[in-house]
Amino acid sequence: NSGGGCGEPGSQGARVVPLGRWRDAAGDSAAGFAPGGQAPLAFNQLFAYWEALRDGGRLPFRNRVDPRGIAHLLECSFLLERIAPGLARFRLAGMGLCDIAGMEMRGTPLSILMAPESRPALATALESVFVGPRILRLDLEAERGIGRPALAARMLILPLLDDGGQVTRALGCMVCEGQV
Repeated sequence: NSGGGCGEPGSQGARVVPLGRWRDAAGDSAAGFAPGGQAPLAFNQLFAYWEALRDGGRLPFRNRVDPRGIAHLLECSFLLERIAPGLARFRLAGMGLCDIAGMEMRGTPLSILMAPESRPALATALESVFVGPRILRLDLEAERGIGRPALAARMLILPLLDDGGQVTRALGCMVCEGQV
């Protein structure tokens, strides 16, 4: 069992891993995401950083995100940009995500990590980040089969404001468990 990123053992990937089944875990914090109410440590740390950027409870601006503030999380962190309703692309992605996908993720849509049949539901959930705005927590699981070992991932997506004060950016983190 090898996980990916953010204080977990690293994994190496050579292809995009479609993570088909998933669950949208509604809520307003990173806590309570995992079974037993324990979120991955990386989620708690990223959420605390995001909370610290908020001014009077307002959403933080993207230009206030400083990689030095989350240096220990960069491997599994990412920045998204909304490019159409229900669609966002990676502006930046840590090496942990790139390793899982087997390619540089910059400029690619988030949906590339999902099985095609899961993409409409993802689009609806992702749009809620930008329109709600709301925090999105996902439980992802790859299809298993012969030669396809168990692979699960957890993803946290936090809304950010762009320079114009619109919610078109998001800060996120993905932690994998299993073998690619």
